[in-house]
Amino acid sequence: MPADLTRVLGELRARIRRYVLWEGLAWGVLFLALLFWGLYATDAVHFALRKLELPLGVRRGLVLAGVVGFAWIFLSRIVLRLLRPLESRSLALLLERRFPALSERLITAVEMEGQSLERSAATNAMLQQTLADLSLQLGQLDVAPVFDFQPLRRGSLVAGVLVASIVGFGVVNVQAMSRWFAAYVEGEADYWERFRQNALSARVVAQPGDRIREFDNARSYKHPRGGDLTLQVESRANSVAPDQVVLSWRSLTQTGRTRGSVNLVPSEPGIYRHTIKNVADEQWFWLRGGDFATAEPYRVVIVEPPQIERVELQCDYPEYMGQESLEDRPVELSGTQIAIPAETRFELRATASKPLMSVDIRAGAWEFGCGYERDAKGQLQPVAARLTLRESPTAEPRTIALEPRVSMECLPGDRRTLRLPAWITDSATERHKTLDSQSVFPLPVPMRSEMQLTLLDEDDVISQEPASVTIVGTPDEPPVIEARRRGVRNAITRTASVPLAGLIRDDFGVLEAYFETKVDALESVRTSLSSQPRGQREFPLAATPQELVERFAVLPLELKEGQKLSLVLVAADGDHINGPHVVRSESFDFQIVSPEELLGRLYDQEVNLRARLEQIVEETVRVRADLDDQYKRAGDRTALQAAEPTEKIAHETWEAQYRQLEVAISAGAERNLHLIRKNHAECRSIEAAFRDIREEMVNNRVDSATLLERIDDGIVAPLNRINELTYTTVDQQIGLYRLREEQKQDPRPAITDSMTGVDGLLEQLKSVLSEMRERESINDLKKRLQEMIDRYEKLNEATELKNFEELGQ
Repeated sequence: MPADLTRVLGELRARIRRYVLWEGLAWGVLFLALLFWGLYATDAVHFALRKLELPLGVRRGLVLAGVVGFAWIFLSRIVLRLLRPLESRSLALLLERRFPALSERLITAVEMEGQSLERSAATNAMLQQTLADLSLQLGQLDVAPVFDFQPLRRGSLVAGVLVASIVGFGVVNVQAMSRWFAAYVEGEADYWERFRQNALSARVVAQPGDRIREFDNARSYKHPRGGDLTLQVESRANSVAPDQVVLSWRSLTQTGRTRGSVNLVPSEPGIYRHTIKNVADEQWFWLRGGDFATAEPYRVVIVEPPQIERVELQCDYPEYMGQESLEDRPVELSGTQIAIPAETRFELRATASKPLMSVDIRAGAWEFGCGYERDAKGQLQPVAARLTLRESPTAEPRTIALEPRVSMECLPGDRRTLRLPAWITDSATERHKTLDSQSVFPLPVPMRSEMQLTLLDEDDVISQEPASVTIVGTPDEPPVIEARRRGVRNAITRTASVPLAGLIRDDFGVLEAYFETKVDALESVRTSLSSQPRGQREFPLAATPQELVERFAVLPLELKEGQKLSLVLVAADGDHINGPHVVRSESFDFQIVSPEELLGRLYDQEVNLRARLEQIVEETVRVRADLDDQYKRAGDRTALQAAEPTEKIAHETWEAQYRQLEVAISAGAERNLHLIRKNHAECRSIEAAFRDIREEMVNNRVDSATLLERIDDGIVAPLNRINELTYTTVDQQIGLYRLREEQKQDPRPAITDSMTGVDGLLEQLKSVLSEMRERESINDLKKRLQEMIDRYEKLNEATELKNFEELGQ
């Protein structure tokens, strides 16, 4: 091949490769420039719409797509085209088409190259001439017109303009360029952060106490179920506070999800607040304000608040109370109050629903707090407990610092149970003045301690309302004496035996009981009971199990007639801490009289009782007469029913007469039943009065077998039969009479039975009345005899006085 031909083809081949290289580079630069602006625009549009950085995954995907695109351009536009072989024949055809003057000499020379065929002399001459002409033409041939450089210039121009725009943009807006570099090259997560004008953060205003709580690193906050949630959105320092903040929320309920948003305006510069009532489901929140928005939501996780499940007291009662058998049984809270005896030492045990971090107890005059905290390694460490004392609401508090071991002792183990040693005492206020760190426990508490327990759990959640526990100390009251004299009145004989019935009560046992007697104005004298109490809570006044009275014998006092005796029953309990408590009964006052005077007084009582019985007999006679009248009226009514009225006037007269009889019969039944029941009650009181007279005679030693027999057999026993049997029968009979009248039946059979019963009642009452009158004759005789004796004694005293006076003269 001629040297000129080889040179031309080589030059063309080199120029083609240079063209391909520059064109490929232009495409690559153009692609990279477009990629830059595309990535920048994508980030800018995304931030304008959402105020958030592009997710790192999206950015990496876009960059990867750009790298792949650039690699494809580089391979397809440069590498593969440069590696493609450029054959001489193809280059010759290209030149032949571009330069027609070559008249196919170039392609002929290329095709003849390398052929070894034998040719004729004419053919060789012709070929030589062709090559000679081609050499002349190639020497003057310029291959540049083969290329069209216009597309390359346009591509290079566009690429240059884009590169220049990028350079200019980088010079003018360095922040945007650095943000692009941080986003797509360095891969920063918050590359917009340092360029924002607005920045917001959220915190929680927790109750009680408006405590500011932070979200944790995972933007999570644990909130007590059912509590109000107050979010506080704050504009960060060195940022511009937006005019309003959009709070978007999503609630995850059991039935699905609910969404919403609310616009917040600042409550004060740079601070926005929003409260959601009674939050019971998990909440997610997003913030958006100005050029700021949160990419990750704030999560409010619902947890159960700590609560007190059980409160009990493990008591150590004072020894004198005799409560040792109860000390193994805790006293549990009933409602919000526990009552225990005063001066009891106890351990307050309050069990919570979950492990606790701290407990604060407020009780007016004192406050106590203990708990734990986590160290830098997350390990629980007890903190120093504290006790704050106030002598009065206006006094300065005094705080006693306690060792951390106190927190471990008060919140041991799983930290669910508070254990507080205490002592309920009436002297708590005085003891508080001398308390120090070594003498705090058992903690003296007042007789009524209203405690408020505030719990803090491991979720940093405080109990929504303090648990109320009121411990009331029941003071040991003095014994209660329920004593009454029985069978004696204010007048007694010098030989009397005074019976007292009743009992002595004390909450924790009667330790001692005795009589105190006082004669006239002399000093009181102590007299023992026939039996002494042995710590019983109820001590009956009984000389023996059969005789349920305690008797005081008057005879040993050797009293004289006319003297006055005061008798008091005294009891004491075993309270050796605040006592003993000594209590006295009412004073039983007596006057010493002679047996005759006492019998005279009893006789006067009998006279009054006889008069009352006479009144009962008279009223019973009237009942009997009224029953007879009612029987007649019932017969008249029956006869009237049998007669039929013939005329209108007669009919009206008949109805009036019938109605009059009916009202009279019904009223008679009610009236007689009322009288019988009234007299029955009166008769019972007469029987009881005669029993008292009998007992008073016995207690004053003025009785005799004959006298008691006459009272028992002649009065008390008959009255008892009348009250228990006869009156009951008559009441039933008259009641049947009333019932038959109400049922519109003939009452005459019941009236007849009632009259028979009343007749029997009258007979028995008159028999008792007759016995009373016989006793009246005997008593009158005794009374006149006593009057004669009294006159004789007075005459005798007057005679002796006169004789003494005569001797003195």
